[in-house]
Amino acid sequence: MTIEIRPESTNQFREVEALVREAFWNVYTPGCTEHYLLHVMRRSPNFVCELSLVVLEDKAIVGQIAFTRAWIACDDGQNRQVLTLGPLSVHPAHQRKGIGKSLIDRACAKACDMGFAAVLLCGDPLYYARAGFEPAQKHGVRTQDDQFMDALQIRALAIEMLSACAGRYFVDPIFDVDEAAAQRFDQEFEAKIKIQGTAS
Repeated sequence: MTIEIRPESTNQFREVEALVREAFWNVYTPGCTEHYLLHVMRRSPNFVCELSLVVLEDKAIVGQIAFTRAWIACDDGQNRQVLTLGPLSVHPAHQRKGIGKSLIDRACAKACDMGFAAVLLCGDPLYYARAGFEPAQKHGVRTQDDQFMDALQIRALAIEMLSACAGRYFVDPIFDVDEAAAQRFDQEFEAKIKIQGTAS
């Protein structure tokens, strides 16, 4: 398999949103809202367009990754800017081929060059451990509600970050998805069946 990783271009937006929809459909909830999240995320001042990457295989987009700026209100009184990873999507027909990890590694290397100290996300600890992430709790990082969360993971891009990042993690408010707006947006795509009772 030969893949090419390149920056997302504006003329790829709808194709990438369709990919995200396909990757997340009925995975965590009936249907999904991640494609709408990406759609509105691009208009946020915290969206980092330089780190919005896609994977091409035979000229078709089979994967994508996106980031927003976030921060940790650290226990030492400092605010440290970090990145939130997500959404990260790989088309179901192309999963388990290392595409997601390749995207993460490429984006994290670029983020490091841009001066970012760490990347955080909420996701499956078993999957993201293979991509260099650790439980944020290990380093004292909590949610903005000051709670530890098993799904909250961190990947340090600067070694000193892991000894100085304990605190509350704040994400862009764009992650508070407007469910009604997401449903209206989804109607722009081909109809798909929603399955109830999916695992959260």
